[in-house]
Amino acid sequence: MKRRQAESEALRDDLMPREKLARHGIEALNLPELLALVLGTGCGGKSVMELSYALIRDYGSGGLKDLKDINALRDLTGMPFVKASMLLASLELGRRLCGKGEEDEMTRISQPSDVYPLTKDMWELDQEQLRGIYLNAGSRVVGSRVLTVGTAVMSLADPATVFRPAVKLAASAVILVHNHPSGELRPSKPDLALTKEIAAAGELLRIKLLDHLIVTRNGFTSLLGAGLMTT
Repeated sequence: MKRRQAESEALRDDLMPREKLARHGIEALNLPELLALVLGTGCGGKSVMELSYALIRDYGSGGLKDLKDINALRDLTGMPFVKASMLLASLELGRRLCGKGEEDEMTRISQPSDVYPLTKDMWELDQEQLRGIYLNAGSRVVGSRVLTVGTAVMSLADPATVFRPAVKLAASAVILVHNHPSGELRPSKPDLALTKEIAAAGELLRIKLLDHLIVTRNGFTSLLGAGLMTT
């Protein structure tokens, strides 16, 4: 009786994401539900939803983007080869379709010059754009988000705007980047005030603001490197 009940619950878990997809569309599904659709069924005594939540708990949403080792995945989860290969294939497909390889979202950041090449699309913008680059505990980029688009002279953001993506990405740190259309590489007073505010909020959230870069086509200024923020 208990076995039938467990099988019934697992079956309902398996169908829930499909029903949600049919009723509300693919964008309505959260990350565990998307994983459940890829995996199809559970394994090792876990329903497919339990397995999906376990993967997110063990790797984090950012860690899943870095997942490539099938043996490590199988050792941790007990997945059979076919199921593990389906998951890795879906992750690799997403990386390739998004055009985000080693030079972008898998980049390891060790110094400000590692960030600058990731901002090429910002150098020629006619108005300021503030972007957050989010890193995992291994200093690898797990995502970037455009936070605000301002006028030709100013772009403003509050801590919630900066750290909301960090929480979703399970990031450990963030680097702020914004462009100066004027070509001026010196930070303004609002730039310094924003940096101070975001750094203080990050301490409370335990998500560290590592640096704030001003970028132009002619180079960049690191506020950390210039001694304008504390570590």
